[in-house]
Amino acid sequence: MKRERRSGPQSCKPANVEYAANFGGLVRMLKTDNDAARSVFRKLRKADDVVHAYMSFIHRHFPAEEVNQFRKAEWQAVLKALAIEAENASASEANALLRANVPDYQEHLRRLFQG
Repeated sequence: MKRERRSGPQSCKPANVEYAANFGGLVRMLKTDNDAARSVFRKLRKADDVVHAYMSFIHRHFPAEEVNQFRKAEWQAVLKALAIEAENASASEANALLRANVPDYQEHLRRLFQG
């Protein structure tokens, strides 16, 4: 099956195929745009290891989506909890710091923000 978009993780694209999966559609279905949706998303992620593994996979390959899942104050709270110094870091800066310094940072996000 060919996908309609070229975006998506290169590591998941089969060799010699231009399109392989519709990650764009999967990412759109997982967006949250309010606190109620975010709370449901987090409860599901906290309760189910498969959901957590899948969301971690999607966020690993689409960092902007991960940044948008949490508020700036939440990103800063994770940095503080992990003793990472960052004066008034933006959500994107905090995400980049965590990705660079904490291999299991998604586990910390899961634990700290349960919904």
